[in-house]
Amino acid sequence: MKTIIKSLIVFVIAFSLVETHCNASPYCKASLPYVAKDTLVVMASIICETCKKTIEEGLRFEKGIKLATVNVEAKTVTVIYNTDKTNPGEIRKAISKLGYDADDVPADKKSYDKLEKCCKKDGHH
Repeated sequence: MKTIIKSLIVFVIAFSLVETHCNASPYCKASLPYVAKDTLVVMASIICETCKKTIEEGLRFEKGIKLATVNVEAKTVTVIYNTDKTNPGEIRKAISKLGYDADDVPADKKSYDKLEKCCKKDGHH
């Protein structure tokens, strides 16, 4: 339940920021209906703040993703995205390509091997 509430808060804040920015720009009104069409919460193999940074920065460049926020304690990634440009399966694959498990999609082995030691499942033992 906490995850759902946090996701809704992130969505409202992100939409408010986009709308505030768009009110100042005459060019943004045309694209407003395409912003933040859906929100996805993914359970991922997140361990530390380095994981958070890696995932948030990595997803920033994925097609259709407007905002990605990692909660290290809950081990979740909340993604606000355009449903016309991507989908939950593609987002999970993108997280996997960064080296992390994403729900039922296992981490890409080559990417996982390149992660910092602290981000690996046995890195804090």
